[in-house]
Amino acid sequence: MAKRRYQKRKRKQKTSLKAFYSFLAIVACFFAAITVNTYAPFTKSLPTWEQIRAEVGSMLEDASYPQGYVDGEVTVHYIDVGQGNCTLIRTKEHAILIDAGENDQGETVVSYLKGQGIEKIDYAIATHPHSDHIGGLDVVIREIPTENIIMPKLKKSLIPTTRTYEDLLTAIQENNVNVITAKVGEQYEIDGGILTILGPAGDFNDLNNISVGARFSYGDVAFLSTGDMEEQAEEALLNTGERLSADVFSAGHHGSDTANSEAFLKAVGAEYFVVQCGYQNQYGHPHKEILRRMEQLGGEILRTDVSGTIVFSTDGTQLDLQTEK
Repeated sequence: MAKRRYQKRKRKQKTSLKAFYSFLAIVACFFAAITVNTYAPFTKSLPTWEQIRAEVGSMLEDASYPQGYVDGEVTVHYIDVGQGNCTLIRTKEHAILIDAGENDQGETVVSYLKGQGIEKIDYAIATHPHSDHIGGLDVVIREIPTENIIMPKLKKSLIPTTRTYEDLLTAIQENNVNVITAKVGEQYEIDGGILTILGPAGDFNDLNNISVGARFSYGDVAFLSTGDMEEQAEEALLNTGERLSADVFSAGHHGSDTANSEAFLKAVGAEYFVVQCGYQNQYGHPHKEILRRMEQLGGEILRTDVSGTIVFSTDGTQLDLQTEK
């Protein structure tokens, strides 16, 4: 990977400083006691190092380290599949795959996963049955054992008759993949991280708006994706009261101006916006208005059509960013 830099979260820095100052105060008190005792010995002996360590430990607890802090590392890969979406979330022992790009990207995704040492997918998420999201999933399922797949429930009027959708259903059936219907608020604990399902949050007559949304949090760091949800679905999701804040947001509908409303982006409050789109794509994604909106909100914009595959790694407090180009 070409670029490497760190983004430390301010909340952790403040906490660490508080703990550091508490430690300095303990050390200062100890040496002050030594100085005083030299000229006017106390009746009681000086505290032992064991007592000091216990006191420091107590003060560090009071310093309020972030709740849910976990050791280890999680990587989130926004895989470059051209004009489509594909995201790998990898923890110490497990893997989550969200979409797999167009029909011609299946082998690309499989090759990338195998290159990362992925031997099994614990949860695949098919956000919605459009080919630029689920097109490659049938190939992935056939080549890499997949335990579960999370999908939106489709009413009869929305069930596609496309070869792409039929291929996915056939692969699921032939490989005995357990199908889970997406439900808002459903959570899955994965190696200390939490996968929360966040959509579809309403009854819609459009395949984009029935996209499965997902938020993965690990310690203090969170990643959010909403598939191709448009503004109507974003509003419905806001009204659920579910937690949407995230450090990294995969821009809705490839950065389209039919999604990524100002209210929604403000609720997410991302430090990074990742736009998954193809170079000079026919849709003009990402739209300039959305890029301006993201810039005004202070987030850094990353694009797969510019940077190739984008990878974040985190220990729960810190983000490490790498890009392919």
